Amino acid sequence: MPVTNTLVTEYINNGIQELANEGAWPGVVDRWHILARDGHIVLPPQFDMMLEFTADGVPLQIMSPWAEFVAYGPGPASDLIGRGGGENRRRWWGCVGGQDVFDRGESPIHTDIPVSSGSSCVCTDGTGADWDGPWYIRQYADPATDEAAGAYSTIQGLDANGRMVRSAISDGSGTEWINGVRVEITSGSSFVETTQAFSKITSYTKPETNGYVKITAWNGVNEVELSNYEPWETQPSYHRYFSPFLQSRRRNTDPCTRVVLARVRKRFVPVSEDTDVLMISNVLALKEIVIAQWKRDAGALDEYAAHKLTAVDIMRKESVAYLGKVRSPALTFQRGFSLGELPAIR
Repeated sequence: MPVTNTLVTEYINNGIQELANEGAWPGVVDRWHILARDGHIVLPPQFDMMLEFTADGVPLQIMSPWAEFVAYGPGPASDLIGRGGGENRRRWWGCVGGQDVFDRGESPIHTDIPVSSGSSCVCTDGTGADWDGPWYIRQYADPATDEAAGAYSTIQGLDANGRMVRSAISDGSGTEWINGVRVEITSGSSFVETTQAFSKITSYTKPETNGYVKITAWNGVNEVELSNYEPWETQPSYHRYFSPFLQSRRRNTDPCTRVVLARVRKRFVPVSEDTDVLMISNVLALKEIVIAQWKRDAGALDEYAAHKLTAVDIMRKESVAYLGKVRSPALTFQRGFSLGELPAIR
């Protein structure tokens, strides 16, 4: 195919997506350095998952998503703010334990809509009615860019009663009821606000835009930024984690105690322009994986397996040449105690 053929970019994207899942190759794994505001760690859209995690210079173990539900395990890692006594103090164990990082799955927004202070499950950072609902969603477009006329996002979620938000739209030929609400993406510095209140956002979709699109929650007193979407994000989803260790450190005024350094795996993002950087730039491996996919589509599975194995082998050799043959530590240990030295049970 000539390089001007649009299929070239499509095949390259397909090859990178398949090959990236075969190993932690150079270009697929990156380092991430942030200052955490609280115990909730939300990866940017270009990262898929954390591989290793260090907070305040202390390596912490990343637990599997099922870790909080294992019998005789720690139980759900509470993110309550320990004010006063009673139930809050009993469940808030971040200062005395919980030196692990818990996987909280995916979310379409960076920050949750605040929970009313009257809730019996979760306390917000701010106390009093200033943080009570109902919360309405405001959407801002980048004032420096002009968006296409008629562009809109679709926001799905739950209302204050936990019911799915529904709305009616009309296209001139009739009225149709949809899940969620459609919100226009307008140019300029103004915003568009929903008429329905939300307690939780479960899905957000938008077309590719010229600039960033930001959504906030507004209750008439306070406005909380929920997410600021990049132009290429059409179905945003962010991997979330929770660290009781960092939750306890939020009370410390020293920002150095909340420094997070992690090794992260990049999330596949399709390239579309000549100036886009390839996640996997090894041309030989890309040629082999493209041929392999072509053979698979043709039903030649043996040839597909052979070409894919060659592509993986090329990436493996490049990884050894880049990282070296010896990678330490070869073994890692978690702090614990031997069976002959059980701590005293009181």
